[in-house]
Amino acid sequence: MPDLEESLQIAYKLLSRRAFSEKALRERLAQKKMAAETIDAVVTELKNNRLLSDKVLAADMAQSRVKNRLLGNVRIEQDLIRKGIPRDEARRAVSDAAGNEDSPSEEERAYQLIVKRWRQTQKGSPQALARRLFGFLARRGFDPEIIHAALERYGRERQEIDKI
Repeated sequence: MPDLEESLQIAYKLLSRRAFSEKALRERLAQKKMAAETIDAVVTELKNNRLLSDKVLAADMAQSRVKNRLLGNVRIEQDLIRKGIPRDEARRAVSDAAGNEDSPSEEERAYQLIVKRWRQTQKGSPQALARRLFGFLARRGFDPEIIHAALERYGRERQEIDKI
């Protein structure tokens, strides 16, 4: 079993590759056959040096997924929880990221996905396509109300385009 200094070096190496939640880092260190007391000491040291923070990790991940991945709030929260972020921290991070002024609204994200997906699949009736788009967006974590609003917006804007 590695001593504290070796364990810290292992943790630094892991964190140099990517960020971990406290839970995920504890699991990785346990896989390296470290004693529970050593893991506790490593985690405490990393937290004291501000190198390990579930709050910061959750905020960064949520902001990235809101702006870049065009996922719904429910899916983003699920992703954070899957990464080891506590549920309340995940919910707060998603709320903060989605409420940020420079972040697209959930409806805007759904609309952007509709536009992108519509171009890819234009086969079948409009009703069948709307059904497929609804399922596509639901799997990406959008609420049904948001999906309906985005589909209605796309329908209105598409009719305007068709009139030109």
